[in-house]
Amino acid sequence: MAGDDDHIFGLDALSLDRLRARPGAKWSSIEGRLAAWVADMDFPIAPAITDRLVELVTTDVGYPNWSRVYRSSLPELFAARSEQRFGWTPDVERLHEVADVMQGVQVALHHLSRPGDGVVLHMPAYHPFLAAMEEMGRRLVPVPAALVHGAWTFDHDELDARLHREAARVLLLCHPHNPTGHVFTAVELEQLADIAARHGLVVISDEIHAELVHPGHRHVP
Repeated sequence: MAGDDDHIFGLDALSLDRLRARPGAKWSSIEGRLAAWVADMDFPIAPAITDRLVELVTTDVGYPNWSRVYRSSLPELFAARSEQRFGWTPDVERLHEVADVMQGVQVALHHLSRPGDGVVLHMPAYHPFLAAMEEMGRRLVPVPAALVHGAWTFDHDELDARLHREAARVLLLCHPHNPTGHVFTAVELEQLADIAARHGLVVISDEIHAELVHPGHRHVP
């Protein structure tokens, strides 16, 4: 690898010695091995982020003035980015900030379902989804992945048939899918929308990996 340079953003920006010195789970869990399930990025944090964090912790550590702090341009920036990348401009008045994906998922599950309700989830799944569902008393309705011609896919016709036998309340969609990397096409999303409408499912869509797709694929919001 090349020498360390915090202003270079390629995967060769940080030396192996510096990566091994990191305290995060990916490089420090097991000596001599990498925790491949940890999605840490092996390049430096953007200077704009570190500069802002340093500014915040060195200028004031008191209770924040939330009315001032929350004059945030994040919804506008997100909408602009979505339009630029995907041709979709969400209504900024309907955007709300949360601490992380799981907070948003759990809040949505709390308001949109009740203990004992079924939650449709493509499997295998991001483990915190399963842990949250168990903790909240939701019932898993799995959609198993199948390897077809070297690519992961899902049988939504089978899901449709299963929902005639087993009721569910929510479709928790991880799109693009983690961990298989499957990018749902517009046709697949339309099929899922039809299934959701037919069976009265509310869709919660986690699209945090929207910009991490394989070449030749395009994320559809």
